[in-house]
Amino acid sequence: MSIINRYIIGEVIKQFMILMGTLVSIYYVVDFFEKIDNFIGSRIAASRIVTYFAYKLPFISAQMIPICLLLAVIVTFGLMNRHNELVAFRSNGIGIFHLLKPVLMISAVFVVILFMLSEVVVPVTVSKTNRIWLEEVKKKSVNTSRSRNIWIREKQRIIHIEYYNPAKKAVNGFVVYEFDPDFNLVRRLDAPKGVFKPPNWVMLDAMEQKYNSKTEMYDVLSHDEVIISIDLKPEDLTRVVKGSEEMGFIELMRYIRQVESEGYDVTPYRVDLYGKAAFPFVCLLMGLLGTGIAAKIRSKDSLAFVVAAAIGLAFLYWTAYGLFISLGYGEVLPPLVAAWATNAIFFFLSIYLLVIAI
Repeated sequence: MSIINRYIIGEVIKQFMILMGTLVSIYYVVDFFEKIDNFIGSRIAASRIVTYFAYKLPFISAQMIPICLLLAVIVTFGLMNRHNELVAFRSNGIGIFHLLKPVLMISAVFVVILFMLSEVVVPVTVSKTNRIWLEEVKKKSVNTSRSRNIWIREKQRIIHIEYYNPAKKAVNGFVVYEFDPDFNLVRRLDAPKGVFKPPNWVMLDAMEQKYNSKTEMYDVLSHDEVIISIDLKPEDLTRVVKGSEEMGFIELMRYIRQVESEGYDVTPYRVDLYGKAAFPFVCLLMGLLGTGIAAKIRSKDSLAFVVAAAIGLAFLYWTAYGLFISLGYGEVLPPLVAAWATNAIFFFLSIYLLVIAI
């Protein structure tokens, strides 16, 4: 490896570590103050709060790596430009594509790191943070197997959900058992499907069995809709079930085959599966994009302005990625297209910036 390559890689890594530490710290501060009322209300031990945020670190890091890499590349080349190092390189015949080589090398390393982090570490730690939040902070008693066979105990009710679709906020096999203070079953509601209409859940085509104290039997009634007031929001269920982020690529692929064989809609999970393959490559895109932006920097350009523009592009990437994923969930786009569309768009944008910089 040439001296120039080692120098650029070293500078990018240094700036990356500084940015990573800064952004993760900001995330922690904002997240803590957003949740402080919940922590105080639950009287959870301080050690468990620390554990909760420690488990969140891998997930936060996975989300921050691409933008930190983008900014690290831009800041590195921006500082080199300020010190006239880029001018010296150009005067010695070292063009933009020569400088791109070390960036691609470090970007490729981050692709592997991000994939391994998302595949091995994040699924375990996200599962643990969700458990702490739901059981120790929200005080909900939950038993579940992935997104099926969810059992929730709430006051004098037990709720069973056969299958939950996070993308559509809908449930299948919705059963509510209601008990009296002596734990005698006084009411049971069964519905093949339920949907969330804020702030309540609506059971569709429900059958009600209600205990009649006079006859000492259960009266059976049918309803098109039954509104159920339950302290259980879709985001709570999302934490309860084993979502895509809690499964590795192979595990998720097997899960899709199993659920699909049972007749359930697996479109959101298929989108997430392709997304797991596509997301790590965002590091290569950010490396290309950062080099393309940096190549346009001139000595008169403000580094702060260039960094702000890069942050804007990163925000645009995440917005577009979220939009395409949502279109995939809604079956407007095929899962493969939804997962890779943003990467394709930003790849061509990066190539365009590099070409016009020559």
